[in-house]
Amino acid sequence: MQQIRTMHPYGFRSGDWAILRHRLTDPMTGRDLYLVEFGDYATDFWVADDPDGQYEFRDWAVPGLA
Repeated sequence: MQQIRTMHPYGFRSGDWAILRHRLTDPMTGRDLYLVEFGDYATDFWVADDPDGQYEFRDWAVPGLA
């Protein structure tokens, strides 16, 4: 499983790790988006190719799952 966070000072929950649930294309704008989910089940969409996103990624193993 992959996690993502934004380090941009004005990003939603800047510095908090979220699970990267899905990458999809917005049918209205054609932009690629990340669907992210935080530990409290709050979700958000982040623009995938945002040059100001300052995204960091890491692999995260779920205990008990292979």
